[in-house]
Amino acid sequence: MHIRSDAFDMHLELNRSTPVSPTSVSTSLWLALPIAMRLGRDLHLCGRIDTTALANAQSLANTWANWEPGFFHPVHISADDVSSTPSRQDRKETLMLYSGGMDSSHALCREFIAQGRRTDALTIQGMDYKADDERFNALLSKTAPLRQEVIDQHFLIRSNVAQQMKRHGIDADIGHGFHLFGCIFLFEDEYRHGAIAADSPVDQDYILAPWGTSAHTNNRFRNEQFSILTLCNDVDRPAKARLLNDYPNALQSQVSTPQQN
Repeated sequence: MHIRSDAFDMHLELNRSTPVSPTSVSTSLWLALPIAMRLGRDLHLCGRIDTTALANAQSLANTWANWEPGFFHPVHISADDVSSTPSRQDRKETLMLYSGGMDSSHALCREFIAQGRRTDALTIQGMDYKADDERFNALLSKTAPLRQEVIDQHFLIRSNVAQQMKRHGIDADIGHGFHLFGCIFLFEDEYRHGAIAADSPVDQDYILAPWGTSAHTNNRFRNEQFSILTLCNDVDRPAKARLLNDYPNALQSQVSTPQQN
């Protein structure tokens, strides 16, 4: 999938033969919005968006312009078609963002393994690991036991979005939320929710803001048929580390692999 304008050329490559079929251009909205805010240029989408997504995107743009005045600017958002589309009734419940780190591993343990449930997951290459296939494949190998224990379908997306944002001075600490949620909205016609593990408890979000994913903004990545759930935002990192001790596969996924001489 390609998302283009005169300011960027983004590509998303999904590791499955069956293409996704999003019912709106919400993915384009979330991925393009920070660059539009950075440049101070209104954003017009070539496709359909619903009023809920449009209102939430406008709210996000206003929030970030207040958080980072001079860096981000207020913008107006529009689309060729602003209307609703009936949702499929046979959608699965949740697709979880999984990075292999402590936060997402803890969430898999507490929200799924401990509850006797499994989930589908999405991992994005092009953020921490960029185009480094060797390191990314090492991550997949290290986390394989945990993923086999709890994840049914595991989707991978290779993306250049972080690099496109960086061209405009948007660092990962801000851009990662737009990147993650833009990618997961590709699955809006297959799932009801995308899920992300919280980086920190809600009370700490008020201290750490602005940050790309937080209690302030995650719930505004929403349209009429798909929304973001934030998991484990009542737990700090020491508590997460203690819980991982009870799950050997999760604990092993956090251990660095020694370098071979």
